[in-house]
Amino acid sequence: RAPSTQHDIWVWIHGTGVDGVLDTATAITAVLASIGDLVDETDCFVYHDSRDLTGFIDGTANPGASNAASVALIADGLPGAGGSHVIAQRWVHDLDSFNELDVEPQQRVFGRTKVDSVALPREVRPADAHIMRAELLDDTGAEREIYRRSVPFGSVGERGLYFLGFSCERERFDGMLAQMFGTTGD
Repeated sequence: RAPSTQHDIWVWIHGTGVDGVLDTATAITAVLASIGDLVDETDCFVYHDSRDLTGFIDGTANPGASNAASVALIADGLPGAGGSHVIAQRWVHDLDSFNELDVEPQQRVFGRTKVDSVALPREVRPADAHIMRAELLDDTGAEREIYRRSVPFGSVGERGLYFLGFSCERERFDGMLAQMFGTTGD
């Protein structure tokens, strides 16, 4: 299940230290206090060498620096130009069950190797592997990319991944979600 928790304002704060992030969050909350209440916050962190709590690297298929802006930002002349469509998802993981799997079945879940994040060859990659379901192609077979940024969150009791996707077009998220939730008929 994927409950929707819509809010009017969303703020993402990224920093190199908890102190600076907390100070910034406190200041932003104070500025916005006259127009709304803080209803949710998720503290995240960098884990090892930018892996998620499953041990896999997330976002390895991101566009390069020269293409990132055109993928993530709405083009000039369109409503919202210079901004971005954003999807924020908070995935709670059952890491105990996942970690019971050997490395090879874990790699089939994601469709890439765990140690170095190399995509498994298409002929052995399961159709329901994460990278197969998250890759959105247009009518010509070209990928309709998004820019991804994900970080782990949690404690011993509840752990997971906070996923952020940035796109110049909202429809890219709709297509990816339909594929990931299995509503595309394939």
